[in-house]
Amino acid sequence: MSVLRFLLSGLMLLTASVAAGELVNTHGNVKMQGEIVEAACYVDPRDRDLLVEFGDMSAREISDIPEGLTSHNFSIHLRGCSLASPNKPGSVYHSASITFTGNTDRHNKNLFVAYSPSDSFGIELFDYKGRNITPGVPSPDYELSAGSNVLRFRAALVSHDRHVTAGEFSAVAHFVIDYQ
Repeated sequence: MSVLRFLLSGLMLLTASVAAGELVNTHGNVKMQGEIVEAACYVDPRDRDLLVEFGDMSAREISDIPEGLTSHNFSIHLRGCSLASPNKPGSVYHSASITFTGNTDRHNKNLFVAYSPSDSFGIELFDYKGRNITPGVPSPDYELSAGSNVLRFRAALVSHDRHVTAGEFSAVAHFVIDYQ
């Protein structure tokens, strides 16, 4: 009887430990990343990869005059702007300029190439005052204030020969912001 009681006690302990030990483990990872910048501001993460959506339009709307109907506004938001220079104590940042780079149009180096079936137009960028932004050349300065700032731009489709063929198009411009 005592052996049977011992076996039953052991079996009960084994059952209790299995029930308590029925933890199912699943493993995973949490990846954390970011970028620490030593600049006056940082670009809002939502603006690091912008899409300027032109949508559907008539080929007749694209002209050699950038002020035409084929332009769209876009903005780059700067956050966390602290105007005191971390590199030069006592210095203050007053402004920022932006340089857009990318493939330029073979017909007009002031335009970004628009990959399209016709290769008959390019994309011109303008600053908030309507001044042309030349690819690879810093824009005129944008005045900065502490906190958040918005840099406003306009992208326009510019025709080379007024014979624009229907079809989808795309273009890419990269940007770098310099603080002064």
